[in-house]
Amino acid sequence: MAFSHRVAALAAVVAIPLAIAATGFALTESPDPPAPPARVETESGSPSSGPSGAPSSRPSSAEGE
Repeated sequence: MAFSHRVAALAAVVAIPLAIAATGFALTESPDPPAPPARVETESGSPSSGPSGAPSSRPSSAEGE
C-alpha cells in the first residue's frame, strides 16, 4: 500500500507542473509574424547610378574620342 502512495505522490509532483506549463502555453497569444516593409530605400548619391537608379550618362566630350 505504501508503494502505491509513493507512486501517486511522484505522479502528482510530475503532473501538476506539467499541467500548469501546458495551461500557460495554451493561454499565451502568439504574435503575428513581422511583415516586410512595402518599399526599401537605399542610399542616394551612388556614383554608379543617377537619382532614378538608372546608370548615369557620361559627358558628351568623352564619347567622340
